Amino acid sequence: EHNEKVLFQPSPPQKHTMMKRITKDKSTNNKMNVLDLGLGGNTGVKGTKDDDDDTKSNDDESIEEEEEREERLRRLVPFTPSTLLAYGGDRGTIASVSLPELISNEKGGESATAVVKTYDDEVTAVAVSKDLKRIAIGFENGNILIYKYDNLEEQQEHPFLKKTSSTSTGGGGGSGFDFDGEDEFFTQSQGDGGDVDMSEDKEESFVGPRFDTPVRHLEFDPRCSYASNSANQSYYLAIATESSPGFCIIDASSEKSITKRYLEKDAERAHDCGGIRSLAYSPCSSTEGLVYLSTLGMDGRLCIWSLPTTDTPELEWEIFLADGHKVIEKSDLGMLGGEKSLDSALDASCFPSWSKDGLWLGLPGGSTDVAMRKKGEFEKQRFVNSAAVGAGKGHVDTVVCVAFDQKGDYMVTSGRDGRVVLWEMEDDRKDDESPPGKYVSEINGTSLKSPPTHILWAQQQHDNKDVDVLCMACADGSMITIVGRDNIVPPSKKSNAKTKETLISQEEEFMNTQETTFNTQEDDDEEVHLGPSASLSSLTPANTQEESEVMSP
Repeated sequence: EHNEKVLFQPSPPQKHTMMKRITKDKSTNNKMNVLDLGLGGNTGVKGTKDDDDDTKSNDDESIEEEEEREERLRRLVPFTPSTLLAYGGDRGTIASVSLPELISNEKGGESATAVVKTYDDEVTAVAVSKDLKRIAIGFENGNILIYKYDNLEEQQEHPFLKKTSSTSTGGGGGSGFDFDGEDEFFTQSQGDGGDVDMSEDKEESFVGPRFDTPVRHLEFDPRCSYASNSANQSYYLAIATESSPGFCIIDASSEKSITKRYLEKDAERAHDCGGIRSLAYSPCSSTEGLVYLSTLGMDGRLCIWSLPTTDTPELEWEIFLADGHKVIEKSDLGMLGGEKSLDSALDASCFPSWSKDGLWLGLPGGSTDVAMRKKGEFEKQRFVNSAAVGAGKGHVDTVVCVAFDQKGDYMVTSGRDGRVVLWEMEDDRKDDESPPGKYVSEINGTSLKSPPTHILWAQQQHDNKDVDVLCMACADGSMITIVGRDNIVPPSKKSNAKTKETLISQEEEFMNTQETTFNTQEDDDEEVHLGPSASLSSLTPANTQEESEVMSP
């Protein structure tokens, strides 16, 4: 058994603390920037240094990307409004990604990423509470570490982003860290083995619940930041693991509060004592107390849980829907699948994803289609269908990732085929059987060499404007970014949407004008005649035939 004092002892810092930009893949177009996340696996990236060979030069131009790379699950997690966290791979590394750097650096943001934490065991899950005062790290050995920042100030640089690891410079080197079990602080060691006073940089942490199999996913309840009294704050953390019970929720407020597990027995019954590959909370506003939690089993079955705001979750939290059929036919074997591969990484990347307005739940992994569930009609499954868009368009292999834009107007998918496809969500469908989304385009124009295992559509303020950033973490440890909505959504689609809004505005203006005229003339006892000149067709732009087909009232 591991000694608790060294259980989460960080490893010596890797030699590449700053990421290097890698050469663009031939399959990427000019709108894409490609970076190395530094999570391991990019053994063939030009300009990086082999950790085991100090004699190898960074200027060795003979290193090419064609060398073999480790294909692993890589994921991105929103952190501060301007920062993402990236993790995945065998190195146990967590890196930060600066969105402002990505936007402002036209060359792709060479300084946008940096390693912030490195652990001895592989990091398999990271979760951040909405108020940034709790960060949970899940590991392949089934352990969970929870960082606690109760004294965090609003304008303060987050302590988690400060580099806490340092290479030892002399005798007693070790890993450079001691784990103080009593004070629950990481302290940095100097070369002589003595401890340095780092009171400003200390991070309080405690060990969470432990499981027999790898932690697959962690996510905090989105309502955690709404409590007015921080002393009474509850940080509910949903945990997914590879074996039974598979799923439970704990209160990560303190070391004492984690002992109680909610929905654990219910999860065993709902998922037939199987493991959970991933889970996701629905968005929640301050005016709505109810959130839903979707859990996707290792066997491919979906469950949805109803979690109202309450002081007695053990009484009011309950199963809302348990599918009798598989959403994903291919089971995820996890650690039972043997040696890790690209195939297992793509199995693990099938996460449920909610649209930002909470209306749609997207479920990848079933086929070339995306299974969709609509709020209020969760039992009815709809599909965004690649087969219906025509030959050579859409996906030709299984979809593994789904992401929505901030407004819920568009959805992006990636598949085992390496394609990244943009879909427009349909709010004005003719009937319930119509697909909830229609094909727009392939974003990258061709298949990527390494398929994304996670996609995040973020938005960042830059020069007083909201700038969209599409981030794709790929299995080989690289990250592909596209900055600017114009580079993500084709201009023609934006033009059509703008024209549609203009027509609606013109129609409303016309109707208001006619209503005002009618009321005025009615007061004067005059008869109103609406002649041909009052038709809406006279208000319609003449350059588009489709737009001109507007019926006169």
